[in-house]
Amino acid sequence: MRHMDKLLFNFALLVLSYAYALYGEHLLAIFLGSLVIVISIYTHSLRCLGKEYTRILMTCLIELLVLYAVGLYKLCPSLGYLSFCNAVFVWVTKETSFKVLDMIMPKLLMLVLSLIVVALILPLNVIRFFVGDLQSAFHQFVLIAIIFLPSFYAYFYKCKKETHQTSFRMWLS
Repeated sequence: MRHMDKLLFNFALLVLSYAYALYGEHLLAIFLGSLVIVISIYTHSLRCLGKEYTRILMTCLIELLVLYAVGLYKLCPSLGYLSFCNAVFVWVTKETSFKVLDMIMPKLLMLVLSLIVVALILPLNVIRFFVGDLQSAFHQFVLIAIIFLPSFYAYFYKCKKETHQTSFRMWLS
């Protein structure tokens, strides 16, 4: 299995765990989130986890504050743990090469934009048929942001870091 396939499989497991959490299957969501952490660490290393632990904690804290401010933690109690799993996945897979990330991130951006459009276009009655606990389109938007925005932030952070190091090396020579 190629590295890109492992990354996509892991991301699909993470999205599936969020879906199970929204349907009320919290134990299954927690199990899948834990599996995402194990696969992320197995694919990269414990060193990557140790190197990024402050960013993981800060990302998790921000996501928990957003969940608390919006009130989504009452609807789905397992979202807090899934935000931790998401933060671990995002910051550990930041160590993936640009060759893999440059192929995935534009497709992920199109997926996120299409999800936002669908969430804003579909009537709330239709969406409640699929996801019964979400109260408004704002909750849907926040949930989409909590799932996908950390991966974009980590990617842009890596791009900025690599650009800075490259320009610094060019300045030294």
